[in-house]
Amino acid sequence: IPTIGIGAGPETDGQVLVFHDLLGMLQHPHHAQFVPKFCKRYAGVGEQIRVGLKAYRDDVESGRFSSEAYSPYKMSKEEAQKLRAMVAEEYSANYEEEDEDGAALSEVTKVY
Repeated sequence: IPTIGIGAGPETDGQVLVFHDLLGMLQHPHHAQFVPKFCKRYAGVGEQIRVGLKAYRDDVESGRFSSEAYSPYKMSKEEAQKLRAMVAEEYSANYEEEDEDGAALSEVTKVY
């Protein structure tokens, strides 16, 4: 019978470990200092993750990302015009009618 353990030692057939603990991913003060006794920390990537996510947030909020430099897929002007026409047609066909509260009829939940 195979045995799986959490900190049960080398005699088990398998270990259940949280990879966040293995890689030191969590930056809450408690997690930054605490490593479960049954876990060996192989890296400390939590700070790099925090720094990276903060830089991403700052770039999004400032408008630096996403820019043309990170938009490699282009649509020709003709295709863009066709798409806009299709969207406008779909919208007018399905969303013009509204109920008394201003909700599009296609979005109104009906209870029978």
